[in-house]
Amino acid sequence: MSTEPFYFTYELVVEFLQMHPVECVVELDAPAKIFNRMMEAGFYTTTDLTRERTKEFKECWTLSEIYCPHEGIDRLAECGVKTLDWETV
Repeated sequence: MSTEPFYFTYELVVEFLQMHPVECVVELDAPAKIFNRMMEAGFYTTTDLTRERTKEFKECWTLSEIYCPHEGIDRLAECGVKTLDWETV
């Protein structure tokens, strides 16, 4: 297993977003916004991601997530929009 750092790229952000379950909703321009927030926060490689900065790193992502039940994020409900219960549909 390699311990060398790797760079965070736009393509990597897209791949990570594609790993979300199908019921998750993100902004249409989420990859670009997430990548830009990461670069502005100084997250260029995995060495920039330290235990002390994990909250800041996660915020780069969650700001673009609208509905991710596995993450406990439901901004649609916060705005009064009813979401479908995928278990009963």
